Amino acid sequence: MNHSHLIAKNLVTNENTSIHEALVMITDNQRGAVAVVDGDFIYRGMVSDGEIRRALVHGATQLAPISKIVNMNARTLRTHERGEAESLFATYPEVTLIPIIGKENILEDIVMRDSSRRKI
Repeated sequence: MNHSHLIAKNLVTNENTSIHEALVMITDNQRGAVAVVDGDFIYRGMVSDGEIRRALVHGATQLAPISKIVNMNARTLRTHERGEAESLFATYPEVTLIPIIGKENILEDIVMRDSSRRKI
């Protein structure tokens, strides 16, 4: 599976990425979060700008890997549930990205909230 579009849009990163690098990606993608995968593209969780901020307040350095702060309980959908994304966005207005997870927990895609409908 080709994941280059997710990487190019700074929507996904490796679990060894530093907090600083993740924050740069989140700033660039303008979605407030980034999906985290391992070297085999197995989904590990999400990191948001809020998780980074809390980690820094509690003493983490910008050089620390994001694996230390990854949210493993973020909202996700399985491949066959992809059509439920709009409902999930409506139920959870703070969610801007929904990872689509396939077999063996491989990150297949990410559905983005339409930025014109993003609630702040």
